[in-house]
Amino acid sequence: MYEKSKCIMMLTMLLSVTTMTACSSDNKQTSANDAFAYTVSIDGEQIEVAEDDANVDALKTTADKFLTAMLTKNYKSPDLTTEYELYTKEKREENEASGAIDAALAAMQTYELMQEVNEIDINNIEFFNLYGEKAAKVVTTVYATITDATEAYYSAIGIGQNVKYKRNVEITYILEDGTWRVSAYTATAREVA
Repeated sequence: MYEKSKCIMMLTMLLSVTTMTACSSDNKQTSANDAFAYTVSIDGEQIEVAEDDANVDALKTTADKFLTAMLTKNYKSPDLTTEYELYTKEKREENEASGAIDAALAAMQTYELMQEVNEIDINNIEFFNLYGEKAAKVVTTVYATITDATEAYYSAIGIGQNVKYKRNVEITYILEDGTWRVSAYTATAREVA
């Protein structure tokens, strides 16, 4: 039994590494207008989706809108409405119940955070099914600048004022009532660009 579990775990790790390698290969693009979009067949074959496909266009637009809303911060007039409206109904309810919105607003005020987005690159888009629902993963690189914050904030993140940084952000979308909505996202640590 133990050997079977060990074998399954090794196979899962191998498939994960293979998938990550395939997704980060030479197909990576540097501009939202040149996004590489694909779906993966049950056999693991990547099938290209046309760049002018309506879903590709919608995901480019919503990814740009989401990342801009998520990373643009102004403690003098804090507003998270645009960002939180882009989440799935389930994620919005989860954020409200957990107090995430209030915590984000409080942090913005405490650290007197002012941040702007400089550039958003869509690297690729992968379509798939998630629990029977149409879904997509959008892989991006975002460049932003913190224009003002407290010294404590700069010290905590290790990046100074007006220093451009980058992060890789992967956003998982679910098609909810005909609209692509954010189900989850992950972001790498900030890195000076």
